[in-house]
Amino acid sequence: MLPVVNRFRYLFKAIFVFIPIYVIFTIIIVNNLPRSKQKIILPICLALGILGCVNNYSAVWVTNDLFTTHKDMTISEKISTAAEDVEQSEMDIKNYRSVCVFEASGYKGAADNYFETLTRNLPTSINAFSLSGYEVSVSESRLDQFSHIMDPEDVFTSYANASYAEFFLENLDECPDKLERELVSNSVKYIIVPNSNIIEIAEFSDEIVEGLNALDGIEVIRTGSFNENYDFIEISGVNSICTDENGIPVAFTDERMDLLSAEINGINELRFSLAYDEGLTAYSVDASGGKSALAISETDNGNIAIDVSGADGQTVCLSYSKRIYPIAFAFEIAVTVLFAANIAAVLLLKNRDEVNK
Repeated sequence: MLPVVNRFRYLFKAIFVFIPIYVIFTIIIVNNLPRSKQKIILPICLALGILGCVNNYSAVWVTNDLFTTHKDMTISEKISTAAEDVEQSEMDIKNYRSVCVFEASGYKGAADNYFETLTRNLPTSINAFSLSGYEVSVSESRLDQFSHIMDPEDVFTSYANASYAEFFLENLDECPDKLERELVSNSVKYIIVPNSNIIEIAEFSDEIVEGLNALDGIEVIRTGSFNENYDFIEISGVNSICTDENGIPVAFTDERMDLLSAEINGINELRFSLAYDEGLTAYSVDASGGKSALAISETDNGNIAIDVSGADGQTVCLSYSKRIYPIAFAFEIAVTVLFAANIAAVLLLKNRDEVNK
């Protein structure tokens, strides 16, 4: 997918508006039922309420462990700190991806302060590209494209956008060719690992360096400190996120969350290290502002290829949209109006009852 498809949040917001409406309707209906039926319905409502509380507690438990930032930092401070860590590490996050490899998978343990790394949704916040995308919005087909870098069935992949040492090292040892292909095609140039400040034994980072150097087309060219508790490993031999048909990097701009663009000069095909999807559209824009549709195809590794042979000297744009977005947006508007109408109706009925007393 593109870095983030932000419109799915409309549906997320609509759900939060829908629930209060549902509660209001339920209260009105139950209140108008005969006493005999209320005795049956009320215990059911109570049971559902208890179930909801248990579910909410579980959600908060997961959220506290996987999506919160440092207790002493606000989210804006965390974003600013992450950007500073990237800058001082001289990491090119606009053209390449990073992946964090923790000591072990799980909610607790050495990864307690994973908020200091480029995991979860943080890459999006600093306009960077990540592998596992935005929380659990990544499709299974996308997970297959980096199934030797991150474990597709592990909770960290979907919820923390991270891998763990045992899985990564096992694939370096048992299927190095597949792992190398995924690092190259997914533009993973940086591996972020915890250092000895937060784990007693940090040898696995040395094993990663040794394993990466053993790959045929990849070489570790630099290691350094990402911040106080994490180090980074930089490798060569991987493709840029945007290249031409010969693998030569092409500069591009992420104009919006759902729109990328690049200037075309003397190339026939533009390739993006982004998952192909039927919702993608590509077009060229000439000097007069005229637009022409371009053909998009899926590469052998599931990425995007755009035929730009007739767009020399023009700007090529790649956009993403699905029918569900305007539907979800319309649904949110409708539900919001209904919610406001229900509140108004409840207040009017209350005032009428008080007047009739």
